[in-house]
Amino acid sequence: MSLFDRSYPFLAFDWDGTAVSSRERGAADRLLIPLAALIEAGAYFYVVTGTRHDWPARQLAGLDEPAKEAVFLCCNRGSEVYVLGPGAPRLVLHREAATAEKQAMDTVAGGLVEWLAACGVESGRIDDRLNRIKVDLIPEWPDPPKHRIGELQQTVKERLRAAGGLAAVFEEADRLVAETGLDLRVTSDVKHIEVGLTDKSHSMAWIVDHLRERGGELDDLLVVGDEFGPVGGAEGSDAKTVVRGATVVSVGEEPNGVPVGVVHLGGGPERFLGILEELVQLAGHDVAILTAGHERRRA
Repeated sequence: MSLFDRSYPFLAFDWDGTAVSSRERGAADRLLIPLAALIEAGAYFYVVTGTRHDWPARQLAGLDEPAKEAVFLCCNRGSEVYVLGPGAPRLVLHREAATAEKQAMDTVAGGLVEWLAACGVESGRIDDRLNRIKVDLIPEWPDPPKHRIGELQQTVKERLRAAGGLAAVFEEADRLVAETGLDLRVTSDVKHIEVGLTDKSHSMAWIVDHLRERGGELDDLLVVGDEFGPVGGAEGSDAKTVVRGATVVSVGEEPNGVPVGVVHLGGGPERFLGILEELVQLAGHDVAILTAGHERRRA
């Protein structure tokens, strides 16, 4: 049974854990055919990610050059937007923290690390991100995969027991932010607490403006992610991508459920591929024929 009874000319989606299961070369190859078919039918795509633009750009490099004009990389947790091509990705939006904002983020991150240490919790800092500083709650686990989110949640819960849990860490971070008097954003992917200038809601605001400039309405937008529900007492990393009026779908495990209005499908990147293929069929194309034609051209 199909989830959709209509097409969506605008699709915003998370990258790691939603579109791809890893950052390995070739992980996004199966997406290229349905993406190209939908772009040919007039669709626009927006990758909404907290990371840098080069990861999804590298994995989407196999798209035909004209198609790349319809793909936007909304990255660095709301601070930048790139259009994928043609040619190399081009920067279309950039936000740079002022000196006072950088100092405030440093103060908050440093204060949070000190507070955690006073609670007996060892943490680390990652300072080489645009407009944000990450406090690493589990430095010894460098890159936990999305399919182990339940295990990660339990590990963080045990690690932060002496500090009162992740919710208490958020409260302390919010208190430190309030002392700065600035509008800084505190977010988490469970492993990290991030203190930043922007978050994914800034990406979504840009996307809404972009689709409206092209004659779209909010009900023309499909949003797909994998972490909308709370994890370990913190808001899910994709919660900021929820836009009222859009259709919002989760393909993640969502161990604690999803907010009202979010459709939980599960299935991860495989289900995301299935969503694209359903939309291709609604656009009047046969995925099998498109795939066969692509393979003949490559041969």
